[in-house]
Amino acid sequence: MEDATRVRRLEALHRTTRELMEAETYREVATVSVRAASTVLGLDANAIHLYEDGEGLVPVASTPHVEELVGDLPTFTEGNGIAWRVYASGEPTVVEDVRHDPDVYNPDTPIRSEMFLPLGEHGILVAGSATTSAFDDEDQSLAQVLATNVEAALRQVDRKRELIRKNERLERFASVVSPDLRSPLTTARGYLDLAREDGDAEHFDRVEGALDRIESIVFDLLDLARAGDAIEETEPVALAAVAEDAWRAVEGAGVGSLELDEDLGRVSADASRLQQLLENLFRNALEHGVPAAHSHSRGSPDGRGDGAVTVRVETTPEGFAVADDGVGIPEDDRELVFNSGYSTRDDGTGYGLAIVEEIADAHGWNVAVTDSESGGARFEFTGVETAA
Repeated sequence: MEDATRVRRLEALHRTTRELMEAETYREVATVSVRAASTVLGLDANAIHLYEDGEGLVPVASTPHVEELVGDLPTFTEGNGIAWRVYASGEPTVVEDVRHDPDVYNPDTPIRSEMFLPLGEHGILVAGSATTSAFDDEDQSLAQVLATNVEAALRQVDRKRELIRKNERLERFASVVSPDLRSPLTTARGYLDLAREDGDAEHFDRVEGALDRIESIVFDLLDLARAGDAIEETEPVALAAVAEDAWRAVEGAGVGSLELDEDLGRVSADASRLQQLLENLFRNALEHGVPAAHSHSRGSPDGRGDGAVTVRVETTPEGFAVADDGVGIPEDDRELVFNSGYSTRDDGTGYGLAIVEEIADAHGWNVAVTDSESGGARFEFTGVETAA
């Protein structure tokens, strides 16, 4: 009889797995999971807490019986409660009597025994009982099967989100690439026809210029495509060192100097993409130069605003910023500058700052543009994790 019961429960878990893998959101996965834990496994009091950056293990779904026992479920912050300890260790744990555990979140809880099942980096499944030693080996075994399936479903949601994001980027690229490439292609064809007619070398120069333009667009589009790829791993990166490397890479783009705050510290980042982000910001500052108001004292008497520019990398309470004393960005244009293809220069591709935003997004950072103290542009990055 026990074997038949176990088979029925495993079959029910198998059906639940199909439902889990069809879920579109974390909350949907969690809702299906707590229902299955209750109806299939008999864990009447159970809940799922999912990790949210900056908050902790947040309750997402629970059975009514949990709320009857403990009321509103808490968010377990780092270092607090048995749930956080088990989540951090990644090891399934059964506590026979939580009141005897030094990490019990609430010593006066009516819950006596609990089973904790980590869901990878996503969170934890917690089942409780008002009696001690409530969970036997069979409960633990089947609950672990469910937890494994829940973790797989949460990863599936991640993959679906990434696929949607990539498809949206492809659609955006398609809408941008076609007109951007059509213009230089038309130019190249036109001058090639003229060159065939009269053999004038100047026409070939125009064709070469159009092809160079196409090459720049293609390279920038490839950078843009890579910039938004999900970052799997980060490492502690010395911001000053990466900034100096980025500056050396773009020095030929214009006349200027780099200043760094004394203690920029280290940030958690992908070093290569962080350098590309800084290169694009530095190049943007150098190519746009200083405002006409400063140009007479900076060696640009014609007022074109292409004199020396100073770029500074600064620390902020929530990350870092890159500021310059250049022409600045009008307030009405500040949302537009991150759009693919937007440029105020005839020879610009308009992808440099779009790449900056994509790299920031891939790190989970936010970027905003404001005025610097000198009236230039200031790009501030928040949500940046510092590293020791």
